Amino acid sequence: MNYLSYIHGAYLSNEAHLRALLEGIPADQLTRQSSGIKNHPIWLIGHLIVSSRQSDLIINKDDFCPKEWEALFAQGTEAINDSKKYPTIEVLLTTLEASRKKFWAAFSSATDNELQSKPSDPSLAEFFDNNGVCEVQHMLGHDGYHIGQIASWRGAMGYAPIF
Repeated sequence: MNYLSYIHGAYLSNEAHLRALLEGIPADQLTRQSSGIKNHPIWLIGHLIVSSRQSDLIINKDDFCPKEWEALFAQGTEAINDSKKYPTIEVLLTTLEASRKKFWAAFSSATDNELQSKPSDPSLAEFFDNNGVCEVQHMLGHDGYHIGQIASWRGAMGYAPIF
């Protein structure tokens, strides 16, 4: 097994964990907010999709999701408790799965030169020396952070933990 197999396994595990956290929660509850936890699952899933568009490895960024989703889910936007303002959970989960496959294809086929290049986004270049580290952080760290927020939201809404 090479290092890509381990990274891919963890990336797939993150998505499985996210889906498990949503099991048994009615769709109309997924935009509820509690005091102290403003980001609800609908916003968090949309954010995971939209944030993948930042990657220097992605050529066709519009292929990930509608550009209009940036106004709903990009960093700096705020989650609101109005399910009518967002795509459905079914649309989001289908788009998430497709975008993650595209992201993985771009990452796993990237050249050494592409992975060793500095991120072009200044906000990312400030923290990451190269695209390789940036993308692994995105797949594992960024995902894990926001999936953890869904787990926290789940508890705040009174749902039992999954573990």
